[in-house]
Amino acid sequence: MHRFTATFGPFTVASLLLVACTPLDNPSDVFHAPDASSRRDAGNGGGGEPNDARVIVSAGGVQGGLGGANAGGRDVRGSGGTPGGTPPVRRTDGSPGDAGCFDPHGLRDSGCYLCPATDVVGLENACSSAVCTRFDDRSRLSRLTASGDLPPLPSTSGSGGTGGSAGATGSGGTSGAGGTEAVPGAGGAAGSAGKAGTGANAGGAANGGAGGAGGRVACDSLKSRGQVLYVTGSSAAKPFLQQIASQIASQNAFIVYTSTGSCVGVDAIVNGTRMTTGPAPAPAASATYWESSDTTGVDCDLPAAGVVADLGISDVFAQSCGGFELTSLDAAQVRDAHGAIQTMTFVVPQNSRFSEISAQAAYFVFGFGADGGVLDGPNGTAIWNDETQLHKRSASSGTQTMLAAAIGVPPASWRGTPHSTSDDVAKAIRAAALSKDTADRALGILAADYIDSQNLRAEIRVLAFQDTSQRCAVFPDSTATSHDKQNVRDGHYPIWSPLHLLYKLDELGNPVNPSTRQTLLDIIGYLSGTKQLPNGVALIDVYAQNGLIPECAMHVTRTKDGGNILAREPAAPCSCLFEAKATGMTACKACRVQGDCGPGETCSLGYCERQAGS
Repeated sequence: MHRFTATFGPFTVASLLLVACTPLDNPSDVFHAPDASSRRDAGNGGGGEPNDARVIVSAGGVQGGLGGANAGGRDVRGSGGTPGGTPPVRRTDGSPGDAGCFDPHGLRDSGCYLCPATDVVGLENACSSAVCTRFDDRSRLSRLTASGDLPPLPSTSGSGGTGGSAGATGSGGTSGAGGTEAVPGAGGAAGSAGKAGTGANAGGAANGGAGGAGGRVACDSLKSRGQVLYVTGSSAAKPFLQQIASQIASQNAFIVYTSTGSCVGVDAIVNGTRMTTGPAPAPAASATYWESSDTTGVDCDLPAAGVVADLGISDVFAQSCGGFELTSLDAAQVRDAHGAIQTMTFVVPQNSRFSEISAQAAYFVFGFGADGGVLDGPNGTAIWNDETQLHKRSASSGTQTMLAAAIGVPPASWRGTPHSTSDDVAKAIRAAALSKDTADRALGILAADYIDSQNLRAEIRVLAFQDTSQRCAVFPDSTATSHDKQNVRDGHYPIWSPLHLLYKLDELGNPVNPSTRQTLLDIIGYLSGTKQLPNGVALIDVYAQNGLIPECAMHVTRTKDGGNILAREPAAPCSCLFEAKATGMTACKACRVQGDCGPGETCSLGYCERQAGS
């Protein structure tokens, strides 16, 4: 069987030691939404933000000067560069190069760099045999300024959210009293600071209240059967928590989980905000626990006063969440351990005629909505301008927050139709496929692992994404149909972040709750892939089949969402093992001892992996 293999020529990456617990993030690394004052003309060097080599390009290519990015500042360029042209021959760190550094025919004739990459520009534009297709910003973005820059986002009035419909009447349990009728969702209060328009983000309840509890079990009743660990935050971790919970239940330990959104998980640990359940405005209608892997879990109710979370799970860095931009996790005595790498995507129905999007196009679509002015081609018709077919999440969603950092539209300012869950977004995208007209108007956001774990590729298409400094758009995988996550792992696809496992520390650096301390550390080990599950299954197998990437398979790293990407190599790489698990094959040579591998290779987890600098 033929196997797709990427070729990088002399392209190499620098070494960065990977440790089991990722160091705490620099509190000065915060997300800054772009504004008109931060943009400069093509070719200008940037003073910009220190320690951030990310380049924001309004409509031009990488022909403009690289002074700003290479000096460590944020270089924001206009439309002066021609993406198809040949840039000055310079290495990606700004030093003079030679004629062999740039291949004008690489990346499907978009041009690519062959020299060692030291920043996001070089990594995203490094030569590769992956599929690459250009989104022509200059001809397809009609709202660019006369100088080719992105205009500021429109101001919003921040009207209150629309109240939800009445919840259903709760049915009685076998021994409990019948549930009372739920209170209808309340209308939204006035939006704060003009950030949110209508919808859930402005404070209104998007959905009706939950039905009565009936005879549902109380979560704290599990204490009579053993240890209880409380977890809240991202919905992305739910399938893996179920895998873990169903095994440790046999050891009389129970995970009680609420799927509340990434930033709720951050708040629960950093601020100690208690987990609660019930009708809106409670963040979750009920909690869930598992006793076996073949069930969807058992719903339970938390005490009215709430409980303190042992573990908060977030798709994004804490500083990406509203109100936490300047948070120092170190000062708050919070540890951020990393789990698998998650990839976020823009999606359309499979029968849509569109296959790629750029960061600038997404800026207009979700920042301007009906007035986005994105065209289907030069002098073409407007596309993605029906806000009823723009399917977003909420400001607390990790998916939306991570994509917001990539396109420069703050998560609370997105236009479109809000959805509470990924399930709802997927349902809306699938419904749009019922007619060709709505299929072409629909655009949504989903995590790649959600699509893969739900086997939705036949119905939902992930769009290739072209970043602000990129010469063409790429998929998270090397092709639209592969499962190798090659472009995420080597730095071509930029919308990703590790799953963040947050927990509070005591003065000695241990988890604060001594009664659940070891169970918590075990669960973090399971989720990070550093510890085998009790049944001996390694989560790398589960990750590989569900669109997630263990950190040991990554050749790049970052310290904030939407920030610079840096080349790195882990101390114990698993890239070859991941490829074998995810695709069923790998070009890597199998090994048992180091002597089985050649120069520049190291025997790791049964395969000869390339060494840093090789």
